[in-house]
Amino acid sequence: MREILFRGKRFDSGEWVYGTMYKIAIDLNPFILTGGKRGCSYQVDGETVGQYTGLIDKNGVKIFEGDIVDLFGMKGKVVQECGAFGIAFMKTIDYDLLESKMPFNNSANFCFNDNFISLWEVFWNYEQGDNTLYYVEVIGNANGNPELLEK
Repeated sequence: MREILFRGKRFDSGEWVYGTMYKIAIDLNPFILTGGKRGCSYQVDGETVGQYTGLIDKNGVKIFEGDIVDLFGMKGKVVQECGAFGIAFMKTIDYDLLESKMPFNNSANFCFNDNFISLWEVFWNYEQGDNTLYYVEVIGNANGNPELLEK
């Protein structure tokens, strides 16, 4: 069972906070995160809210929606599509590159979408363990580092 966790950027200080998300319908920006320092609640920018995927990168960093990640030199944004967390790339995925990086005696099991690969496809194809994606690295966040995404 994975940890259910959200993060968002506070309006008042710009600080990133982590916790449980609540949506309050009467407010103009209805996203509140609780569980930060001392269990406080914070109003956060709804555009910055991202859910934890349940996976960590090769450096032990938790992977959230909105993160910009690197997979074998290809940069993309973590999104939730088709019922799964995955990486959306601006360019077409180089499946020849991905297959060349496969572990010995492993056959590729990809959906072969043009620019989306689920994190579980990466997990499965590269024989990852303990919820760590050893070939994925979080390099930024779409809300803080949009320039990292390839145009």
